[in-house]
Amino acid sequence: MALVLGIIGAVLGITVILGPAGLVLGVLAVICGSIGVRRVRRGEATNRGVALGGLWTGVGATLLSAVTTVVMVMEPGGFVPVESGAGSSRMAEAGQQVRYADGLTVTFAEPEDAGDGTFVLTATLDNGSPDPVRLTDGDFFAFADGEELSSRDIRREDPSDMRRLPAGASVTVAHTVTVPADTWFLQVDFAPGWDHDFAFWEFALPLDRSAEPDHTTDV
Repeated sequence: MALVLGIIGAVLGITVILGPAGLVLGVLAVICGSIGVRRVRRGEATNRGVALGGLWTGVGATLLSAVTTVVMVMEPGGFVPVESGAGSSRMAEAGQQVRYADGLTVTFAEPEDAGDGTFVLTATLDNGSPDPVRLTDGDFFAFADGEELSSRDIRREDPSDMRRLPAGASVTVAHTVTVPADTWFLQVDFAPGWDHDFAFWEFALPLDRSAEPDHTTDV
């Protein structure tokens, strides 16, 4: 019993979100392991190795889970929301500034036609806050006329200084997107960092517009 609890607690303790559950199981494993060791010493049981294994596995799970629980408590909760109407209540357009609550702004330039159905989308990220902004593990999803594109059709080119943006600094991030032939509109869902909410853009691709279809997009 102690060994099983300790193993499960250690597995849960690896994750930040489930760290508290791992902490509880780790403590229970230590208690059960200690009881098992005492029973062996009194001659009431013979599973000394299993009891010791559960005890020490529980100790390890408790320590590991305690660390991840502290990390979870210290991290700010929730995502940084989009403050501007552009990018939240309505699709932002090229050249339109999307503003986050922490002072970060994101502006996409017009799509650059690279040929063969490939377009380069370049975003400028400006940190208007007095503090550095973390930009790790941002997400980018693209849609051609509302149909989601595969990750194989998207290539992200991160600058070397992308992980942390100092106060008052700016950085550009480029995504190369390949779309099917005759795509009229390219939609983008972009979160600049793992703790930032998604904002939404729509770009009219530079095609022959003489027979442009009716088009409406809701966020």
